[in-house]
Amino acid sequence: KSAGAQVNSGTTTVNAKTSVNYTAADLFDDTINIATTADSTAFTATLAGGAKNDVFTIVGGAKQTSITVTGNLGAGTNKVTTTLNNSDSSTGQTVNLSGLTGSDKTTTTTSTVLTAEADSAITYTGSAMNDTITIDATSSTAWNTANTKAISISDSTTTDTDTLVLKTVTGGTKDIGFTSLS
Repeated sequence: KSAGAQVNSGTTTVNAKTSVNYTAADLFDDTINIATTADSTAFTATLAGGAKNDVFTIVGGAKQTSITVTGNLGAGTNKVTTTLNNSDSSTGQTVNLSGLTGSDKTTTTTSTVLTAEADSAITYTGSAMNDTITIDATSSTAWNTANTKAISISDSTTTDTDTLVLKTVTGGTKDIGFTSLS
């Protein structure tokens, strides 16, 4: 979707297999929800934000091997959320946000949620913005056993503030365990 300078805010929903190139259609408050198709493996999103306050959400499917996000989100409070669900991939999953930029590190953020992935290696590379990586075991029985595959988290810069969050059920039986975390 690409359009001229519209003032209204808008929401766009997209299902895609391999890639999305998106330029914000409105000056501010754009929202785009991207879901990969059931047979998507490698997926790339190239995003260009409007003047401010854009929200981008990308959710990977059961065969996802990688999600790469690039582009310049521009000014304002912008947010990119990427979610990896349990993948059938035996080669693991990769999230790469290293090509994603914005005009202000304090107002442009990324959030990546790793849900239900207990049997694949995960490689995460953060953006130049403030990144939050959440490993969420609150809704899945898959995390009841330790992930024995490598989980690697790195960043494209050292001048931002990144956060790792581990979520599990309080008082529950779900544990998050790692044997290889770098």
